[in-house]
Amino acid sequence: MATFRTEQSWGDLQQWHQAPDLTIDLADGDTNNLTALSWEKTDGSEGSISFQSNLDSFLGYYRKPNEGPIAYRGQRIS
Repeated sequence: MATFRTEQSWGDLQQWHQAPDLTIDLADGDTNNLTALSWEKTDGSEGSISFQSNLDSFLGYYRKPNEGPIAYRGQRIS
């Protein structure tokens, strides 16, 4: 399991705003080989993030229905 403190930004990416923590819990418990994660929900929202090789941080985006992409980043806290 890995938990990240996250931030989001829109526009020129000069200001980042705190977002809820993200916890990733894989069924086999092995996050060591995790390089990227993408999702799509039934409401049309979607996202994609890529992890640093040491899994200390990630960078990506998410998008809500009928909106543009929002930058999304995280720093591992546990």
